[in-house]
Amino acid sequence: MKSLPKKTIDYNDDILKDKKVLLIEDNKINQMITKKMVENKGMICEVIDNGEDAIEAVKNNKYDVVLMDVHLPGINGTIATQTIRTFDKKTKIIALTAISLNENREMLLSYGMNDVITKPFKPDEFYKAVAQNLAT
Repeated sequence: MKSLPKKTIDYNDDILKDKKVLLIEDNKINQMITKKMVENKGMICEVIDNGEDAIEAVKNNKYDVVLMDVHLPGINGTIATQTIRTFDKKTKIIALTAISLNENREMLLSYGMNDVITKPFKPDEFYKAVAQNLAT
């Protein structure tokens, strides 16, 4: 008997539905694309374009997951994450980055991020990473 090819997606979309997502991204086009991807799966998305406001938003609201662009004007995503971790150890924070030579997954995780999604991201990899973080 021939085995079926393994699917890359091993999560149920239901885990994403109605989850509150905070997207921190300064690029307007990336904001639109990522917000649409998030909302297409029934998640609720709030968009912030800088690290300072992101810290305040996490301090004053409850999110299921934070999607944090690493390169932001002012306080960048790594410093914002470090700051958030001083008062919130639980909220899942996923780095969004086009990883350059001077940054890598381990370095980003060392700032308190739970996962890293590299840009440009493939939708199935993006959803899988978000779902895995929500499930843990």
